[in-house]
Amino acid sequence: YLELEFHYHLLARRNRWLKRGIDLVGSGLLLVLLSPLLALLTLMVLIDSPGPVFFRQERLGRNFQRFRVIKFRTMVIGAEEKLAKLLQEDPVAKAQYEEYHKLENDPRVTKLGDFLRKFSLDELPQLWNVFIGEMSLSGPRAYMPAELDEMGGYAPIILRVTPGMTGWWQVLGRHNTTFEKRLKMDEYYISNWSLWMDVYIFLKTIFVVIDGDGA
Repeated sequence: YLELEFHYHLLARRNRWLKRGIDLVGSGLLLVLLSPLLALLTLMVLIDSPGPVFFRQERLGRNFQRFRVIKFRTMVIGAEEKLAKLLQEDPVAKAQYEEYHKLENDPRVTKLGDFLRKFSLDELPQLWNVFIGEMSLSGPRAYMPAELDEMGGYAPIILRVTPGMTGWWQVLGRHNTTFEKRLKMDEYYISNWSLWMDVYIFLKTIFVVIDGDGA
């Protein structure tokens, strides 16, 4: 166990507590500073399309615990049913979704939703997930329960740490990264974690968001 923690830097208890302290202070400050923007985006979602402001989806957290990630809603109501029908009728879309677990031109996304996703603004409510300890400011992807089998041997390592709002694969790969590559990059992050690595990820995230290279 000690050798495992030594090899995977982020599994060391001291590093996890240090990271949690940064997450708590950072998310608290950002929630306060960004509150006017959050209020504006809430109003825009309400005006753009009928339905709830927030979208909650079950994800896998640390130690396989399930939680509900919070995002601004970017899709039409009944999106899951629409996706199932699309994948059944369109083999090209099905192949793309099976490889990347997302669609490049997703017909379920609203006009405002496309803008929010482009600049990753839909993910800002996840600051609350970070504040209460369900997520981290940076970390592995928050995988869905349905993806657990596909995670294979990576799951026992990746799911021992808290998933992040942003992370190594998010800033280096984005939507061009296959599911398999994401898993490898998440393991790399856990193995090589350092404060400087997180600083690089945060700075890179800012440039990625400004550039509009969202999901």
